[in-house]
Parts: sequence; structure tokens; C-alpha cells
Amino acid sequence: MLDRILRQAQTLERGLDASWKRNEVIAGNIANADTPGYQSKSVPFESVFRQTLKSDSFALRQSSSASGNPKHLAFEGDSPELRIQRSQASSMRMDGNNVDIDQEMTELAKNQILYDTLTYTVSRELGRVRTVISEGT
Repeated sequence: MLDRILRQAQTLERGLDASWKRNEVIAGNIANADTPGYQSKSVPFESVFRQTLKSDSFALRQSSSASGNPKHLAFEGDSPELRIQRSQASSMRMDGNNVDIDQEMTELAKNQILYDTLTYTVSRELGRVRTVISEGT
């Protein structure tokens, strides 16, 4: 049971990472709303995250000391990659910038709701881990 709970928490952690990255990209789009020639970017991760949720093939391994802290754990196997994509939308302004500030603010609000939901869910899963540990002693 503990393995299942930890796997779920780790999968949700990947969703948090993706949501955080999306937040950074949206903030960059908003910051460059007046930069001539800037093309908006996005982090589409819903399909990858959905596939990750369906997968049960995560295995943990300790990360190598060359790639980070030797105490950290990293995903191995079907870990999804986060990709930043440049928007293919045509330019909305004469200066070549295609950032739609209203759209970006909407995406930022949606992403914040997703992040808050994932945070709550991870917290709940870790509470279940605490319960399993305390019941076992």
C-alpha cells in the first residue's frame, strides 16, 4: 500500500514540476508583451501527464553525484520530458509580437488553480503516508 501511495505522490510531483515550468514560461510571455518580435511560448504537458498517470512503470533510482545531490531521487523509465514550444500563432501586431496579454493572464489563472489542486493532492497523499507509518508503529 505504501508503494502505491508513494508512486502517486511522485507522479503528482511531476505534475507540480510541469505546472511550475508553465508558470515560468507564462511569466516570461507577460514580461515580453511589449518586446518587438517576441513570439509567445507554452509548455503543453497535459497529454504527457495523462499518459504518466495511466503508466505504472515508474522506478526510483538515486541520482548520480555528477548530476546533483547524491541524496536526491530521480525518475527512471517513462519519465515525461517538459518541452517549451514556440507559439505558431500569427503575429497580432505590426512589430511581430504575438503575445495576447488577456490570454496569458487567463492561462496564468488556470495554471495557478492546477498548481493549487496538485499541491493539495500531494499534501493529502503524504498525510496518508504519515497515517500508514504511524499505524505501523
